[in-house]
Amino acid sequence: MKIINSKNAGLLLLTAVLSMSLTHAIASDEGVSRQDSPSPFAAGQDPDTGKAHDTATENEVIRDMEQNQDAATEDVSTDSNITNEVNSGFSNHNDLRDMDIDVKTENGEVSLSGEVSTEAQRDMAISKAKEIKGVKNVNSDDLKIRD
Repeated sequence: MKIINSKNAGLLLLTAVLSMSLTHAIASDEGVSRQDSPSPFAAGQDPDTGKAHDTATENEVIRDMEQNQDAATEDVSTDSNITNEVNSGFSNHNDLRDMDIDVKTENGEVSLSGEVSTEAQRDMAISKAKEIKGVKNVNSDDLKIRD
């Protein structure tokens, strides 16, 4: 199990960059420039290296991170929408309404688990899940037929 995956690392970096920008913005709003701050470095200087910041590069990094965060949020939103649609489809179908089917979605791949009474119900659940917009694949290995 990874504690920090690529999404978390990106969000962590984005948080750090935005915190620095927010600190600078607050200082600017209060009429305090970085030159007036107790830092021994001039405005626009990197405290770690003492070299001038490349603001264009920083802005590109921030823009890329925001786009990646938007894409990650969109994936989660889409996955939860797919899960809700599949569950709704099951609850609206007479043969599936009372079945114990758990639905999970990750990156458009739906996983069905639980138990159904017949092979026909299993096939219907798989078919209904595949009908939902955004579903790339349906994994039904853990959807069992009651003995």
